[in-house]
Amino acid sequence: MWEERELEILKNKLPPLSERKQEEILLKIRKITQKRKENRFNYIPIIAICMAMLLMTVISISFFMAENNSKQRKAIDASETLVKDTNTLSEIKVVDKLSQGMFTYDYKYDGMDRGKHDYSAYPLVIAPLNNTKNISRGEVVFFDDINFEGNKSKNISRVVGLKGESVKIVNGQVYINGKKLATFYGSAHRLGWNKDQYFKFMNKRNYDKKGMELLFTMNMKEIKLADNEYFLISDDWLRGKMLRIKDSKIIGEVLGYEKEN
Repeated sequence: MWEERELEILKNKLPPLSERKQEEILLKIRKITQKRKENRFNYIPIIAICMAMLLMTVISISFFMAENNSKQRKAIDASETLVKDTNTLSEIKVVDKLSQGMFTYDYKYDGMDRGKHDYSAYPLVIAPLNNTKNISRGEVVFFDDINFEGNKSKNISRVVGLKGESVKIVNGQVYINGKKLATFYGSAHRLGWNKDQYFKFMNKRNYDKKGMELLFTMNMKEIKLADNEYFLISDDWLRGKMLRIKDSKIIGEVLGYEKEN
């Protein structure tokens, strides 16, 4: 055993020892050896705790990374389920000078009003469209229409659905091919206000609340546009129109207000 080897080493280095002395020394060596073993075992709980902490850290990091990746995937999935329009602005441009072929039109109605007498405050500049394939979502177009009296007239409205697309409205929100139209004109508005803004403003006022609730939560079954059709929705859902229109009825694009002289 290890203790006897230690004793033999000591015997070689020390004067001759009696058997009793040898037993005493051997006993001390065994005690020292036992303490070493006990100390070694005392480290085991500490090592176990450290290993557990390390494992928990690894698990936490793995969980955080998995959760972060999941959020990123959800964000990507959410963006893929939206139809966006980053080109169309709610502000109306001012046209400095009319080019050849352009003309002006006085729109004296509030169907496109977003709270500032939009599109009716000043004469509008219209650019004729010879090729309706160039019409983009969000554009305001000038077209042949039938007024509320049933007579032929001219009108303006915003392009929401393009040729061949499917359009539906669920709870006041427009969907294109099953995807949410995430734009300023993609949901029900009255004078530029959404549902929450409108009811907050109209609080304690006398108005047809039930009728307005129906407007802001309206539904429309999905329709499939033909290859020569667009779907138009005026900016003010109460005063304006919703209609599918053939491209042959569209006369031109509304560029903005005519600059005052």
